[in-house]
Amino acid sequence: MLSYLTHASTHDALTGLANRRFLYQAFKDRLSAKQFNGELAGLLYLDLNDFKSVNDAYGHEMGVALLDDNNGILDDLLTRSDQEMYKEKAELKQNK
Repeated sequence: MLSYLTHASTHDALTGLANRRFLYQAFKDRLSAKQFNGELAGLLYLDLNDFKSVNDAYGHEMGVALLDDNNGILDDLLTRSDQEMYKEKAELKQNK
């Protein structure tokens, strides 16, 4: 029950995507870890212009599909970027 409530309080019920509460806590945790290790951290904030008009014109299902598509694209890009960054960092350590 606690697991369900935790997830429900940190994710959107319709899309299943993380909400602001989750984002705040995750960023706070990661920022603390990065600062502890002397590393940099960043936050990418995107706003989908006129998103409400998509929901109004095409319905919530289309809005959810749009969010899912955007989330998947960003997830793929950020994951690839993170992997490249860690690979470069490891190579720099080996060359020292």
